Amino acid sequence: MADGIKVFLIAFVVVLLIIGSPLLTIWSLNTLFPSLAIPTNLDTWLATIVLSGILSGGFFSTSSKK
Repeated sequence: MADGIKVFLIAFVVVLLIIGSPLLTIWSLNTLFPSLAIPTNLDTWLATIVLSGILSGGFFSTSSKK
């Protein structure tokens, strides 16, 4: 029973991070640069996910390992 609760809590935290990280990014940009006035909606949330994926570069590698 305790293992099921651990798995549920870990999954819950992961979902919160996936949802919350783009919202925190939009909020921080609006706080640092008030003239941007980025609205918080589904379009900007998805755009933030795409942009952070591009900037992180964790999925692509330009060098070949031997």
